Amino acid sequence: MKTRLILCLFVAALLFSCNNNENNSDENISVAADVPAVTIGDSLPSDYKEKPVMAPISGVKVVRNPEDSVAPQIVANRLSIFFEDDETDLNAFAKDFKKLYPKDEYKIISYNDLLKTIEIQVPEDVLDVIHKGLETQMPDYKFIITVETIYSQEYSDIDKCADAGWHIDAINLRKAWEHTKGSKKVVVAVVDDGFDVNHELLKGRVISPYNIFTANGNVYCNSTNGMHGTHVAGIAVGADTHINDGVTGVAPDCLLMPVQVFDGERTTTFALATGILYAVASGADVINMSAGPSYAGCGDVPLDFQREFSKRCQKDEERLWKMVLSKAKKKNCIVVFSAGNDHVLSCLPPQNRTGEAIVICASEKGNKATTFTNYADASTISAPGLDIYSSVPGNKYSCLDGTSMAAPVVSGLVALMKSQKPDITVSQVISALQESGVEQSGNIPNMVQADKALEYLDKPLTKGILNGHEWVDLGLPSGTLWKNKNEKGFYDYDAAVHSFGSKLPTKEQLEELKNSCKWIWTGSGFKVVGPNGVSIVLPAAGYRGCGGRVGGVGSYGSYWSSTPYDSGIAWGLDFETGVVYSMDELRRCCGQSVRLVCNKKN
Repeated sequence: MKTRLILCLFVAALLFSCNNNENNSDENISVAADVPAVTIGDSLPSDYKEKPVMAPISGVKVVRNPEDSVAPQIVANRLSIFFEDDETDLNAFAKDFKKLYPKDEYKIISYNDLLKTIEIQVPEDVLDVIHKGLETQMPDYKFIITVETIYSQEYSDIDKCADAGWHIDAINLRKAWEHTKGSKKVVVAVVDDGFDVNHELLKGRVISPYNIFTANGNVYCNSTNGMHGTHVAGIAVGADTHINDGVTGVAPDCLLMPVQVFDGERTTTFALATGILYAVASGADVINMSAGPSYAGCGDVPLDFQREFSKRCQKDEERLWKMVLSKAKKKNCIVVFSAGNDHVLSCLPPQNRTGEAIVICASEKGNKATTFTNYADASTISAPGLDIYSSVPGNKYSCLDGTSMAAPVVSGLVALMKSQKPDITVSQVISALQESGVEQSGNIPNMVQADKALEYLDKPLTKGILNGHEWVDLGLPSGTLWKNKNEKGFYDYDAAVHSFGSKLPTKEQLEELKNSCKWIWTGSGFKVVGPNGVSIVLPAAGYRGCGGRVGGVGSYGSYWSSTPYDSGIAWGLDFETGVVYSMDELRRCCGQSVRLVCNKKN
C-alpha cells in the first residue's frame, strides 16, 4: 500500500503528460433470451470462424497502462472495439483489418455480431501504437477502441453482522412497500462475477441468464465466482420471505437477469461493457454494475490532481461508456454503478463521468459516509453500504461491506419506481432520489429514502415551470421566479449588468435562494430545492479569471448579483464541491456565471 501511495503521489505531479486519446448450480435453468454465438461469414479466413463470444481472461499477461501509472493494469496484448453503427458489417471490417495487419500475430479472438463488438490480439510492443492509430487507419468505420483494463471485485466479508438488516429500516423500505413491491414486468440485470441462481432468495425469479464467456445461460458459482454476485442480486431483487431475519430484496416482486462477466477473479472493461450491452439488448429495465477499476492508495493525492486526471486520462474508456449508456438510454434502461471503494473522487473511474448513470456512494449508520467510499465529483446518491446482510451461495447469508452493496439498494429502488411509473427517465429518477433523500456528512450525496422517492413520483413533473419551461417557481417568499438554466458563457460584472439589467438577481434575491432552499450537491453542481419541492440546478461551471484563464469547471460555481460593492468589487454567490458559501465580494473583472430572475407578474 505504501508503494502504491508513493506512486500515486509521484504520478499526480505528472498528470499533464497523460495522453488524451480521443482518437452454480447443478440444476438446469431455462434461458429466455440468450445471445447466440455468432459466426463471421465466409469472407473471413478459415481460422477466424467459430470464435467464442468472449475470449478467456484467466492466464493473460497483465501490464501497467502505458497511458499513466495511476490507471489500473491492462491486458498486455488485447484491444477491444465497439462499433457505433448497429448495421456495421463485421466481415468487411475483419477483411480490412487483415489487409492492414496480415501477419498471424494480429488476430480477431472474439466477436459478437448482435452487439457489434470485436476483440483483437496484437503484439505487446505495438499495442499502444494500434490503440492510438487504428481509428485513423480505418476511417470507413465508426468505432471506439480501448485497452482492456483489468477489474476485480472489492468488498469485505464479515463473519458476524453487527445489526443484520439495518439498511431495510434506514431507507424506510417497509413503508415504501405500501406503494409497491415491484412488478414481474420489471427486470433488473445484475452484471457480476457469478450467481447461485438456486438460492432460496433467488430461485424462481430468474430470466434470461447469460455467461459471456460460455455464450449461454450457464451462470454459476464456485470457489472464486458467485459470492459477490449472489449477494448483490439478493439485495436488489431477493425474495422477502426472510425479512424478519434482516434480509430481503428491495424489489422482491421484480425479476432477475444474471449476467456473468468474470473469468475467475478478473474481468475487463470489454467484458463489463459487453455484459451491459447484452442486458440492454435482452430487455432489462434496470442494470446494476458493482465493479470498477481500483485506485487504491491514491486517497491522499490532492483533489485538484484527481480532477485533472479525470479530465485528461482514460478518455477512450469514457467515450466507450458514453456510447454504452446512450444505447441504454434509447431503450429507457437505467444503469446504476457503484462509486468505488478507494476513498477518492468518484470521477476517477471513467464509467462514472458520463452523467447518464446513477453513481452510488456508501453510507453507514449515523447518516455519514463510510471510510472507504469514493465521494464528491460525479456522485449521484448514497445508500447503506456497511454491514449489509444478504444471500451468499449454498442457501447461506452473510454481511458484506462496499459501494458494491450500496448500488443494488438503489437498483432495487429504481425497479420499484419503474414498477410504479414504467416510462420514468433516468433524469427523473435522479431528481426523485436526490430531493427525497436524507443529508449525509462526509462529502457524499443524500441517502435514498425509498418511501419518499415513491411519493415524489406522484408530484406533477412539470410543477413550477412557467412560460414554455423557461421560468421556475420555487415557492420563495418574495415570489421571485428563477430561470431554469444559465446564460451561456462567463460575464464580467459590467457586461452582465449591461446585458441583463433588471433580470440579474439582486444580492437579496441570491441570499433568499441560499437561505430558503435546500441545496443538494449532485457531483457537478447543486440542485436547489425550493420550499414547494420544485428545483433548479446551478452547475459548477467554473470561472474566468481577470487574465482570461478558465478554472474550477466541475468543482466551483460563482454567480453574479446586480448589487455593487465598490468600484472594483460586486456581490455574488459562490460555492465549491459540496459547500455553499455566504455572499462573497467578487472582482468585477472576473468572468462569472449568470442565472436570471423575474417576478410572477412578468
